[in-house]
Amino acid sequence: KKDLVRVIGATFFIIIMIYGQLKIQSIAQKAIMEGDDFLLNLVSNSNFLVKKLGLAFPPSMWGALSLSSYFNLTGLAYLLISVGIGIISFLIMIFLSESLFFDGLIGNIEVSASKGKSKKRMSIKDATRVTKPYLALAKKELLILFKTPIYLMNAVGGVIIVPILMVMSITMGGDEEMAAMIKSFGARQDIIALVGIGFVVALAMLNSIGSTTFSREGKNFWIQRILPIKAEDQIIGRVLSALAIQAIGIIALLGSLIYLIRLEAITIVLISIFGILGSIAMTQIGMIIDIMRPMLTWDNPQKAMKQNLNVLFGMGVGILYLGGLGYLVIKIMGKVDIEFIFGLIAIVFSITSIILFALLKRLITRQFQFLE
Repeated sequence: KKDLVRVIGATFFIIIMIYGQLKIQSIAQKAIMEGDDFLLNLVSNSNFLVKKLGLAFPPSMWGALSLSSYFNLTGLAYLLISVGIGIISFLIMIFLSESLFFDGLIGNIEVSASKGKSKKRMSIKDATRVTKPYLALAKKELLILFKTPIYLMNAVGGVIIVPILMVMSITMGGDEEMAAMIKSFGARQDIIALVGIGFVVALAMLNSIGSTTFSREGKNFWIQRILPIKAEDQIIGRVLSALAIQAIGIIALLGSLIYLIRLEAITIVLISIFGILGSIAMTQIGMIIDIMRPMLTWDNPQKAMKQNLNVLFGMGVGILYLGGLGYLVIKIMGKVDIEFIFGLIAIVFSITSIILFALLKRLITRQFQFLE
């Protein structure tokens, strides 16, 4: 279960890292608010700052206090604690390495068979069931995204961590200005809807699903070329898989906003519908870049997503697209009705998606014929 352990470990590490960062930020802000008292304590007590930092990471405090109090028994006690924790951590790492890493490495080349005969019999109808090509392709894409830890952490984790980070920063008192701003926006549901739509569309750019969809095929890209699947099905299937991930991000965002402020039903509907509509165009932008220069030669899935220049190119074009639309909305805000603004956004997203769909269809047909 090395992939499962890797995902759980990475998730736990990210949570701890964010919590520690916010805790240090909170301590720093409180120190600024204390002003002269903090500086006075810092000058009068040499261990004051060490103890403050020790709240976030105790081993650093034990090691520092063992050095500052080396002349008495307290320093010796801290030294023994620090060394003891180090030895225990080392033994735990040895145990985990032997029981998890090597067993997982050996298990990677083994195949386990199910004991006993299955009681469930598959009918001919089930065995020959036909699935729409674009649905089968979308399912395949989602399985790859969820079964590969590096894809799961970057694509799925990316659309969840930002809303959670926003809630944690406000609830821990780390950003009072943001809390006040969100509270003031509570009465402007139209502004919240526009910001939420922009946030969801930006997630479609940041999750890198569209800009790596063909690169993730790697050496198996030839299979996609010989399958009797139309270019339209390739586009629809890959866009559907990206929208499924976007739906997770929308749920996380709406949950965070509902926790912080009161959202009206119309605001939730607008963020969901317009966010999905804008995500289609943003995903297609990434797909165009990836099909024009797919990165198919890699020996580690991490290279297909984290070392792929298509991701940067997709982000650049996406920033220009979303930034241009946002600039237009800001310019006409207050001069026209809010209904006109939402109608304009819907028209822009729809026309862009139709144009990009036609362009993608031509590019995929051509690239599938000439790519080696």
